[in-house]
Amino acid sequence: MKTHLFIFLMLGSLIACDLAGQESQEPKHWDKVVAIQTKQKTSNKHATAFFIQKGDALFMVTANHAADETKSDTRILYTRDSGESRWMQLRGIVPSDTNPWTQYKNNDLAVARLQLTRASKSDIADFNYLSLPYEALLTSTPPRASEIEFVGFPLAYGTTPPISSLVVRGHIASRELKSKGDWGVVPIIYATPTVASGTSGSPVFRAMQSPDAIAIVGMYIAVAVDETGAKLAKLVPARLIREAIDAASGDPVASEAEKETEDEPTDASEPQEAGRQAD
Repeated sequence: MKTHLFIFLMLGSLIACDLAGQESQEPKHWDKVVAIQTKQKTSNKHATAFFIQKGDALFMVTANHAADETKSDTRILYTRDSGESRWMQLRGIVPSDTNPWTQYKNNDLAVARLQLTRASKSDIADFNYLSLPYEALLTSTPPRASEIEFVGFPLAYGTTPPISSLVVRGHIASRELKSKGDWGVVPIIYATPTVASGTSGSPVFRAMQSPDAIAIVGMYIAVAVDETGAKLAKLVPARLIREAIDAASGDPVASEAEKETEDEPTDASEPQEAGRQAD
């Protein structure tokens, strides 16, 4: 009896260790995706975005319709490498005297080149950490039925501390096809499943064996629905994100902050503003 009990306890311990190991192997890039929060009269509008680094330049990528809703005081909500929840207003990372977005005319895609002249050194370090490599943007679509991961903030879930993106597994349903929509006839990848509002602008990763491997298939923008109610997710192909970043690369960018931001307390119910320390 004692032998059986010992074996049972050992098996339970091994299973617990295995589960803990699996959790520790979550890809870090899942937590590098950020939320966009724009205050309106009665509620907040939410979308998702992500950062791409090309050379020394950093770019924020989201859906065109999400970029249209942003204002200078729009908050970018994110998680630092330490796990701390932070936020920064849009005007703190892009030019505030003009429209910061390079809006791709032929698809629901917008890119803003970061200008961090008003950011502290620690903020600059944060945005460098959050940025995904330009090389991770795939130049062609993986085969149909390839497993993918939608990473974002559907229904604004995960946007209150601790800030944490949601991950939804799915599959590529089509090759790159031409689709007629609000932006004209544009290249689209169809995928399953559909995801909720707030996910617009989410990067869609190819599921990889290694948690350190990053391959961006595209960006989620909308749901395609027919008269029967059948639905498919619509993705902007990653190659178009590459083109949009290339188009935005001619803008000037600052790489260093002029001075540190002074520390101020923040409301405990919100993520901490970038450049500030918690009480």
